[in-house]
Amino acid sequence: MLHFSLWQMIEIKMKKLIKFPPTIPAATAEELLQNLPWLNKDSTQIQFIKTVAKLLFFDFGDTIIQENDDPQGIHLIVSGLVKMTGRSPNLGGKWPKEKTRLTDYRSCGAIMGELNCLTQQSMEMTVTCETATQTCFIAIESLFEAFDVFPEFPSLEYMIWRSLAVKISTSTFMEHIIYQGWSYHRICSHLARAYLVDVEVNRKFDVYDGTMEDVVVIYGSCDDLASQCSYNAPALISRTTHQVLGTANTTKLLIVPSEHSEMKRTVSELPRLDSVPCLRHAAHRRGE
Repeated sequence: MLHFSLWQMIEIKMKKLIKFPPTIPAATAEELLQNLPWLNKDSTQIQFIKTVAKLLFFDFGDTIIQENDDPQGIHLIVSGLVKMTGRSPNLGGKWPKEKTRLTDYRSCGAIMGELNCLTQQSMEMTVTCETATQTCFIAIESLFEAFDVFPEFPSLEYMIWRSLAVKISTSTFMEHIIYQGWSYHRICSHLARAYLVDVEVNRKFDVYDGTMEDVVVIYGSCDDLASQCSYNAPALISRTTHQVLGTANTTKLLIVPSEHSEMKRTVSELPRLDSVPCLRHAAHRRGE
């Protein structure tokens, strides 16, 4: 009887396996757009991006992005595999870190060109197709138009910067000795409640004032006013620091609020912080 029941169970499972599809269908460009972290499932923003985005097709060996070229826009890989070779990204510090040559591979769902579009710096990487590749392309002009269409806090530009800040901070945390015992998912959960602050050059900003658990320099650089220690992005600011001075044209800090703090900055000050001019507008004003 037991043998028969076991055989019947195996037969049922085999029939279920036969009914399974032979392959899992790949995500469409529309599905990938809807899951972009900086669109935050906002239907209005998603619809706008869908109207300005274009589907581009590349063959094996084609170059999608060329190192040292001006940024043309953001590429979201829909299908295929690409190879990236070039320099580590420029994070705007006063004392640029030594550049190392990198080689990496990206596939479906990867986003390329966000940082360069925001900073308007030349591309650090050459991207070539290892297979036939399809990308969803958002031209830089359309991206800037979207910034003007969606300026309300949290603005689209703020959300892209925050998404990049979380990526940069995740790597910084994983390399730091204090957090080496933390899993990737625990770090992501820790950073999920973080917010972004701009510190302009020669401006002071208070950190670890009782409302902050961690502060990461994700773009630019700053000095600890007490110890004169310099922090060049990407860097986790020491908890013994209480006031920093911006030393780059624009310095961006990702702040993880304390769990038990009143989080005044996250509620009342964030709209003001979001109104700080972006790098594009700041550069335009300096040129006037």
